[in-house]
Amino acid sequence: MNIIVKQKEILNSINFDPPFYIGKVLYTSKHETKKVVDISRGLEKYGAIELNPGRYFYQDLFADVLELLQNHAKQIGNKLGFKTVYLPKIVPLEVLNSFGIAEAWPAYILRVKPMQDYADGMFTTLKEDNSYCLDPVQCASFYELLKINNENIKYPLKVLDISGYTYRNEFHNKLNNTIKSLEFLRAEFIIAGSGIVSVTRNNLINEYLYLFDRLNLQWRLTVGSGCYEFPSEIELKAYERANSKDNIPILDIELFSPSLNEWIEVIGASNLFDDKIKRFNLKQVSADVESGCFGVGLSRLSGLLIEAHGNQIETILQEIVHGN
Repeated sequence: MNIIVKQKEILNSINFDPPFYIGKVLYTSKHETKKVVDISRGLEKYGAIELNPGRYFYQDLFADVLELLQNHAKQIGNKLGFKTVYLPKIVPLEVLNSFGIAEAWPAYILRVKPMQDYADGMFTTLKEDNSYCLDPVQCASFYELLKINNENIKYPLKVLDISGYTYRNEFHNKLNNTIKSLEFLRAEFIIAGSGIVSVTRNNLINEYLYLFDRLNLQWRLTVGSGCYEFPSEIELKAYERANSKDNIPILDIELFSPSLNEWIEVIGASNLFDDKIKRFNLKQVSADVESGCFGVGLSRLSGLLIEAHGNQIETILQEIVHGN
C-alpha cells in the first residue's frame, strides 16, 4: 500500500459557508473505504472479545492497534505542545452538575456507591446519595482541578489523557460491537487559555485528517452536537452566531463503514468558548480564558481500521507511527 501523502492544511481547502446547523456536512473526502473485514459480525477473531453486552476484553491485533493509536496521539500531542496527564475516572456528581451533563443526560451516567467508614472492622451501609459517577466525558476532572487550584493555575494549558476508559450507560438495544459500548478507550486533548482553542483544534483536525488520508479512509467533516447530544438553547444560539470554522461550537469527523453502511463519528472537536469557565466559576482568573476538547474514540476507530485493512493494519500503522 502506498501511504505517501503530502501533509497539508486540509481545513484551508474546505469552504465553510454559514449557516452552521447541527448535522450539516461540510466536506466529504474522495477516498472509498474498502471492506476487508465485515465488522457487523464482530471482531473476536481479531482480539475484541465481548464478555457481555457493552464490555470487551482486548488482545492480539485489536490491542496492538489500540496501542499504536495511543502512541500516535502522544506523537501529535508532543508536536502541538500537549502534556500527558492521568485523569481520574470517578468524579463527584456535583462536578457533572457544574459541567452541565447531569441534568441533560441523567440516564447515561453510571453511578458509583462508595462504602462508608469502617465500624468494628466491617464496612457499614452504602451511601444512598449516588455522590460519585464514572466519567462519561473524560475531561470532567480537568475542570474540577482548575476550580480547586483556581488561584494557582497558569494558562495556557494543553493536556492529553489516554489513561483509561470513558463510561456511558447506553441502551442495550443500541450497543453495536466495538462501535457503541458501555466503556470505551479514548484519547482526550483538552485546551484552556486565551486565543488558542480554535487554532489548536484546527491543528488537531488537520493531523487526524492527514492520518485518514494516508489510510485511504473515506471521511467527512460535519457540524456536531456534542457527546450527549442535548444542546441547550444557549448552545443553539452559539451555532446561529457562528460565521467561520473557528467559532463553530463542535466539529465532528466521521468515517464511513461499508460493513454497517453508515457514517461513524470517531472524533468530536469542541470550542466551548467560556461556557465551562463560567460554569465552574473560573472567570475571575482571566477575563478571556476559553476552553475546548478534542476526543478520539480509539475503540471504535480500531475496529474501523481493521475493517478497512484487516491484518495488515498493524504494519501500516507501525510505518506511520514509527516512520512518520
